[in-house]
Amino acid sequence: KGGEDFFNKANMKHSGQVRNVIKIIKYWFQKKQIVTPGSYHLECALCYAFLASLHIYSNLKDALSFAFTNINFNGNLNSCSDPTGLGSDISSDLTGEDIKKIVEKANEAKLLLDDINEFVKYIDEDVR
Repeated sequence: KGGEDFFNKANMKHSGQVRNVIKIIKYWFQKKQIVTPGSYHLECALCYAFLASLHIYSNLKDALSFAFTNINFNGNLNSCSDPTGLGSDISSDLTGEDIKKIVEKANEAKLLLDDINEFVKYIDEDVR
């Protein structure tokens, strides 16, 4: 229950965009074949970033840009606290090199957001 409240709080703060961003970023990891933390870990890491933001991201493009910029907010790709408070920290098997590559790829993706058609082609070469 605590985890669900955590996600809902982040999502509501940003006009429902956090869930959309998480889906797109998971798809991005899959399509670009980038090593990724576990699904729950990635969701928590992104939600922590969105909850800490002083700005409200109510449109998808801006929310996605924020997520790519802050994908490793507070080093959360390595380890972040469990929002339920029930377990120990959520940690990944990602190496420092894996995280560096994720951040580089996220920066690359962010640059393409200015042209949504280019961004879609970048994520999924099958979309023409």
